[in-house]
Amino acid sequence: MEGHQARGLVPLSADPMTYGHIDLITRASTQCRELIVLIALNDGKCGSYVLPLCERVLMARRALRAIKNVRVIESEGLLVDVFLREGCDVVFRGIRNEADKTYEETQMRYHDLILPGFSQRVVYLPARQELRDISSSLVKAFVSHGVDVSPFVPLFVKARLEELIVGQFLIGVSGGMASGKSYVAAQLAQHLGGTHVNFDEFLRELYVEDSPGAQLVRDRLAELLGRDVLSPDGKSVERQTLKVRIFDPHCPNDVRRAVHDLTTPHVLRLYRKYLKGVRGVVLVEWAQLVEMGLANLVNNRVIVVDSPDRDELLKKRGIDRDAFDRVAAHQWSVEQKVSTLESVVARDQFGSVVVYENSLDPERSARGIEHLATHVREILHLKERS
Repeated sequence: MEGHQARGLVPLSADPMTYGHIDLITRASTQCRELIVLIALNDGKCGSYVLPLCERVLMARRALRAIKNVRVIESEGLLVDVFLREGCDVVFRGIRNEADKTYEETQMRYHDLILPGFSQRVVYLPARQELRDISSSLVKAFVSHGVDVSPFVPLFVKARLEELIVGQFLIGVSGGMASGKSYVAAQLAQHLGGTHVNFDEFLRELYVEDSPGAQLVRDRLAELLGRDVLSPDGKSVERQTLKVRIFDPHCPNDVRRAVHDLTTPHVLRLYRKYLKGVRGVVLVEWAQLVEMGLANLVNNRVIVVDSPDRDELLKKRGIDRDAFDRVAAHQWSVEQKVSTLESVVARDQFGSVVVYENSLDPERSARGIEHLATHVREILHLKERS
């Protein structure tokens, strides 16, 4: 079969469309003059779909729009009837392992009872090694447990699944030290009837948690930064000592990275635990969200908080300028955060970046929070869903 002579067909349920599907379609498209992607109702799955057929079709068209010879259609009829109607020469099926292949070959032979020889028109494309464990069912199960599925599906798919499966609308709040990001996040949560979560609180919880895993973290922190970062009994972290040690100019960057790599899985564990059963808007506050490359956690929807009143905020919190400068030296500026966020939004074709100036003036602050809340509702399309 010469690629420029064939019209191919890829049948999918696409509930949801994954990177495994996209890779299969991309490779199949190189073997055809035209490739038709059929988003179909599977009789074995009817009633169990998360996404309605019309939405699955729209998502597929959005995910595949860069592949010029692909056409997405929908059908509730028989696969062989679509094959005949569209004048197709070949059907492509993705397989992840031998069990998959055996199952697919059996399913395709059933179609021979309707259209003799149909199964001989099927080409099986093995999944790439790095994608073979991805399935739509796995993605939905992960979402139900609060796992970040951005490595497996496009962000617009992730965001929609979170809305439908767990009822959550995630938005990040970041910013430098003493910018007032906690205040802004808390006020927004109040205006939107949502939930404010602070990753620093999860770190604090981890540092005192009575569990074998948390103790392993504490012991490793002592190895990296010195035994005095722990309490005398080793059951908790002396956070101030730890902070001074990490932000010391002489602390090697690889040690800071090791601390991040050590604590982040546990912070995400506690985050998942906290969000279990939470519904509505979730304001996720984390100063290092952008620097750590985790904007995808909140679907690239991030509010970056700055303040013209930073000096006054430092005084109110009792933070001396030297301590601030030590921390600020290891944090990105507002401009760096925004530039990076705009790049990832452009790359992923999804997200929104908002810079908010937090003011100590009560009237200006009240107006600003109200306007910001309105903007967030628009970003999350909350008005359309109310």
